[in-house]
Amino acid sequence: MTADPAAQLPTFCHISDFGEYGYRRLHRMIAISQPLTLWSPSSVLLRSKACSVSPDDFVKLVENGTVRIVGRESWLLDRSFRDRHHWDGARWDPKIDGAIRDIFHEDHLGGGARRHPRVAVAPDAGGRQWAAGFLDEHPEQLGFWEGVIVGDRPQDRIPAGTFESIQKMPWDPRGAVEYLLGSARNHGQALANAGSEMDFLLRPADARFLNLMAQARIDGQPAVGPPAPRQAPEPGQEQFLAAQLLEVLARLDDVRGRGGLMRFIGNGGHAELVAWFRTVADLLKGTDPTRFEGELLRHLQNEVRKGSRRGLGSLLDGPPSVVTSVVGAAGVAVDGLQVAQDASVMNLLGVAISTFMIGAGLCQRLGWVGGSFTGIQWPYLYTYGKAPNKDRQTRLLDLLENID
Repeated sequence: MTADPAAQLPTFCHISDFGEYGYRRLHRMIAISQPLTLWSPSSVLLRSKACSVSPDDFVKLVENGTVRIVGRESWLLDRSFRDRHHWDGARWDPKIDGAIRDIFHEDHLGGGARRHPRVAVAPDAGGRQWAAGFLDEHPEQLGFWEGVIVGDRPQDRIPAGTFESIQKMPWDPRGAVEYLLGSARNHGQALANAGSEMDFLLRPADARFLNLMAQARIDGQPAVGPPAPRQAPEPGQEQFLAAQLLEVLARLDDVRGRGGLMRFIGNGGHAELVAWFRTVADLLKGTDPTRFEGELLRHLQNEVRKGSRRGLGSLLDGPPSVVTSVVGAAGVAVDGLQVAQDASVMNLLGVAISTFMIGAGLCQRLGWVGGSFTGIQWPYLYTYGKAPNKDRQTRLLDLLENID
């Protein structure tokens, strides 16, 4: 049976780059993804008090394909490499990392290789070599990126993990720029190899870095250097919508408390949330992103308020439409939305992501569940773990209308 494309939203997160901040938000990223691909997660951080998903549940989510793992072979399979690593967060955990390794062997060495393996080894990184060649061919780019690194408050526009590594290096402008662009290239290739449509950029600096890549044009020249394995679109409106959705889920968590993610996934709320998000993105296609402030929240308030009204199909009748996406930090605009893909450093690095299609009239069958209380269901299942009724509708509306 072919999976319903409406319930598929492949996303990606280089989660350990965000430290505890990222692991604290893990359950929300899982809730709006299908599947969520994580790059080389840390079992140390998965066991930390900050993590919002228990180790047992995390392993179950990998087993059932809700979460996918991608990383270098040494990270995923070599315990001695991990235990010798200079980073404390790399330490091997037999229960978590052992299970991930077992799943890898099951997917790749069992009775038949999976088409979409739950754990996959990424090719060796070639970003630094690529960056050296790129700067040799485009030396004018060196000054621009050196200014990014040495200008005022670079930590506000360079991803945290990359910035910290550059700070520890002996200062060499060329070497620092190579490392910056090489790291971004490796990230873009990892995203492309994972087959994901959206990249979770949880801090404003990550979205601002996308701005800079869009600005770093190569006048009149097509993309050079080895392309990423698959093309990715320029950042678009979903950056703003997904950031708003993460904020809404954070407020729902205030009354939901910890736990309940597995039940949310099992009772259909997860699939409905993914479908609802894609539908809203399609409804708002063409809206000026600068006017997106609070747009998803207003849409959700209206849907909860309507309660018994069925379907949005009449609003989506017509030809299929294309949605492009990068998930970013709330309130941080990504410039250069119309930058040609073959004339942008963003495309060279493979950080932009591919488009996806939402079919005509799709919303007629998305986000609605039959029952005595018709209408949108996932906010109730996420917040209360139960189907809607009039009392929960009143409480949920009060909560949503008091979100700043």
